[in-house]
Amino acid sequence: ALWLAAAVEVHTAKEVVAVNGTNQRLKCTFSSSSPVSQQLSVSWNFQPEDLSAHEPVFYFLKEPYQPPSGRFKDRVTWDGNIERHDVSIMVWNLKPSDNGTFTCQVTNWPDVYGTIGEVRLRVVQK
Repeated sequence: ALWLAAAVEVHTAKEVVAVNGTNQRLKCTFSSSSPVSQQLSVSWNFQPEDLSAHEPVFYFLKEPYQPPSGRFKDRVTWDGNIERHDVSIMVWNLKPSDNGTFTCQVTNWPDVYGTIGEVRLRVVQK
């Protein structure tokens, strides 16, 4: 017998360049072999360029949850549409310290395994 593992595929831009002080939409879309479920969750995380610890940026499960602390507190808003398979976020007032890699991970029961989208953000002066 052949067992096919259900999986979520996540799609992001590889790299985004944004100007210091501006806002940037980090686009993340997904496809799933299962219909979108109530259990669908989205995790956005961030790893700074110095590769120090990952930091939570944003979480979605039935509704959006802001990070309670950290560098992105009050600077990230939900900009997605689950029905359209869009789980994008907006990051406000970008700073050079936001340089690094954002990861977007989607689980949609029973599709719990899948690719993780990575977006490298570079914040530049004008």
